[in-house]
Amino acid sequence: MNSKTRKTIIFMTVILCAALINKAAVQRKINLDDTIETSLPLRKGREYPGIKELLTHTSGYKGYYFESPMISIFFTGKNDFQGITKEMVLDKVNDLSMEKESYGFTYSNFGYAVLGLVVEAVYDADYTTLANDFMEKELGLKDTKISDKKGDLGHYWDWEINDAYLPAGAVTSNISDMLAYAQMQMDSHPYFSDCHKSLKTIQASTENYKTMDIHMDEIGMAWIIDNKNGIIWHNGGTGDYNSYIGFQPKTKTAVVVLSNLPPNYRIPATVLGVKLLLELGK
Repeated sequence: MNSKTRKTIIFMTVILCAALINKAAVQRKINLDDTIETSLPLRKGREYPGIKELLTHTSGYKGYYFESPMISIFFTGKNDFQGITKEMVLDKVNDLSMEKESYGFTYSNFGYAVLGLVVEAVYDADYTTLANDFMEKELGLKDTKISDKKGDLGHYWDWEINDAYLPAGAVTSNISDMLAYAQMQMDSHPYFSDCHKSLKTIQASTENYKTMDIHMDEIGMAWIIDNKNGIIWHNGGTGDYNSYIGFQPKTKTAVVVLSNLPPNYRIPATVLGVKLLLELGK
């Protein structure tokens, strides 16, 4: 595969959103201990999650909530989140009251859609512009951006310019940029280093993961922390793609796996990534 041209939809989307949140915190535009009503126009008299809870998938929000555009999309087999507007997400947040003192770990694309609204409110700009400028102008990642479907592998998810779920699954990239991104994680970049620090103990490893020596012990700002193997990692996938990024801070070893195959096809990128990382880190 030509790393300069071949592209794939990747999971970097949520760890990118987390980095933008951390950038805002470093610039003192937000406080991670704040609840989202500090930044968003929300109904009074309800309980809303904090930014930390959204970053760590412990807000109590489900993975997603049904919206009317999902009806027509369901029959196409394409992106379930296309056409879900920011107004729909904000209305749903206003309808929900998260009254428990704490919730367990539930991976929530909806939560990251909400974080995208927070980023937009803080910087008074649309998420696509903020994300693309951050990746290209600040990080120097020329081939990493919100998807415009111009990659050469096909089967990219369709997105609309104002979709609310862009922060949860709309970034395309290639292996060169992702290796550069992995190196940044190990170079104490000011917008990334705090993202790797544990914010919650989640103990979310499935039995299947444990048999493959994959562990989800704690979580930082989106990044999963495997204490047993000393790995910080994340993975993800869309309908026809799956991917993995992980690194060992102690050995300064990183692995990126990008696959143009569905997440459940034979050996997922996560399994390959962990195996390679453990072998290289010996």
